[in-house]
Amino acid sequence: MLEATVVLAILAVVMGAGASVMHQPSPAMLLERQVAALTTEAAKVRADAVLSGAEKTLRVSDGTCEAEELELAFFADGTARAAEICLTNGEVNRLLRLDPLTGRLRP
Repeated sequence: MLEATVVLAILAVVMGAGASVMHQPSPAMLLERQVAALTTEAAKVRADAVLSGAEKTLRVSDGTCEAEELELAFFADGTARAAEICLTNGEVNRLLRLDPLTGRLRP
């Protein structure tokens, strides 16, 4: 009886570990991670512009729908140059807008 319980416990651990390895994040989930990372980076650059009192830019080239590099400009008063960014993960696209009044990047 004890041996059967030990075998079942080991089998449960192996099956649980195998299930987590077999599951890969969906393209939409990977794109959401990319959106979150870009939004966070844009907020940091905006805060740096406000704290330093000087214009700061953020260049975006990886994962965009466009072939060319995009540049987001943030000003010392917290505003920004209006922009739209299309992010892609092959199968899924997401459009983000940089609000010129608030300087925030939003879906």
